[in-house]
Amino acid sequence: MSAAKTLDVYRGNERAGSIERTTRGSVFTYDAAWVAAHPGQSIAFNLPATTARHETVGVNLHTFFAGLLPEGARLKAMVRRLKASEDDLLTLLSASGADCIGDVSAVPVGDSLEGSSAPTVAVDSLAEVEFANLFAKSLASPRAEPTIPGVQEKISAAMISFPLVGSAAAWILKLEPPAVPHLIANEAHFMAMARMAGIDVPEFRVVRDRVGAPGLLVARFDRVVTEAGIARLHQEDACQILDRYPADKYLLATSEVMNALEVCEAPLVAKTNLLRVIAFSYLIGNGDLHGKNVSVRARPDGLIELSPAYDLLSTFPYGDKRMALRLDARDDNLRRSHFVTFGARHGLRERAVNSMLDNLLDVAPRFEEDLDAIGFDARKLRTLRVLLAKRRADLAPRKKA
Repeated sequence: MSAAKTLDVYRGNERAGSIERTTRGSVFTYDAAWVAAHPGQSIAFNLPATTARHETVGVNLHTFFAGLLPEGARLKAMVRRLKASEDDLLTLLSASGADCIGDVSAVPVGDSLEGSSAPTVAVDSLAEVEFANLFAKSLASPRAEPTIPGVQEKISAAMISFPLVGSAAAWILKLEPPAVPHLIANEAHFMAMARMAGIDVPEFRVVRDRVGAPGLLVARFDRVVTEAGIARLHQEDACQILDRYPADKYLLATSEVMNALEVCEAPLVAKTNLLRVIAFSYLIGNGDLHGKNVSVRARPDGLIELSPAYDLLSTFPYGDKRMALRLDARDDNLRRSHFVTFGARHGLRERAVNSMLDNLLDVAPRFEEDLDAIGFDARKLRTLRVLLAKRRADLAPRKKA
C-alpha cells in the first residue's frame, strides 16, 4: 500500500473536512459548508471548527486522530500487512479509519463509509463458528482491522479485541491470548463485581465457540440502536480530550484525567463516578486503568457524560498491582484519606467521597465469591485474596482512639 496523501473526514455520515499530508506533518481543514451547517459544533474538543488550518509538525496526525488508531497486537499486525512505518500514522488511519470508535471516520479521498470491516454474525450463534476464523476475517478486510483502542496493552500486548455487527446491536468480541491465561474469566468476574458496586458497565457475557475457545462479548456503548439501524455516538478518551498522544496514556496523572471531565454536562457527577472506578481498580489490583481507558461520550440527546467503565480486571495475577494513573504521585498503598483529600481538590464533598468508599467496602467481600472459578492456581488465588483483604483495610475508615 502506498503512503496516503489525503483523507476525507466524516462526523456521522457527513463530510466535515480533510487531512492532508505535508512535508513536515499534516494539516486538518474543516469544510466551510459543514461549519456553516453546524454552528458551534466541531468533530473533537481540541479541534475547534474554524477556517484556520490545524497543522501538526513532526507527527502526521493530530492527537485526536492518532487516538482513533488501534493499539498493541492489532497495530503491529496492520503495520506488517500494510508494510507501513509505525510512525506513518496517516497511512495507518487511511486503512483503519472507516470503523473507528465514536462517530468520526477518516477514509481515502473518494472512498465511501459503507462496507465496514466488522464481521457480521448472529451473536446468539457464536457456538457454531470458530473465533479464530472471525478474527482472521477482520484482518483480511480491505480496510484492515477495525480500530478499538484501549485494550490492556501493559499486561497483554497480544490482547485480541475486535468488533462484531450482530442482528440488533454492535459488539466487541475479546479473545484470550495464550500468554495471558484466564483473562476472559478474570475480566468477566470483575466486570460483574463492578456492576454490583454501582459502576456503570456495558452489557457483557462469556461465550464459547464450537471448539470451546472462550470469548467475552461486550456491547459497544458508542453505538445505539435506532429505528433506522445502528447509530454512532461521539466518544473521546482522556488522551484525546487533553490533547495528548496515545503514548502518554500511562504518563497522565489522575488529576489531569479528572480535569478532562470538565467537558461533561455534570462534571461533579462524572468525577464522583470516575473516583469510584479508580477506588474499585485499587481494591481489585487493576494496574491498567490508563488514560485511554477513561472516556466520555455524547448521549443521543447530545449531553456529554462519562462513558461506562471497561477493561476492568485484576492485573495482579499477571505481576502488576501498581496503579497506571497516579493519585497524588502514589501508585500503591493508597488510603481513604488520599481519596478524600484528592476528591476535595476536585470539588467533591468529603461526605460524598466517604459515602462512595463505604458503599464500595460494603460489597467488597463479595469480590472473593467464585474467585476459584476464574481458574488461577492455588498460589495466585491465595496471593490475590491477600491483596484484596489488604486493600479493603487500606480504604477502611480509621478507628478513633
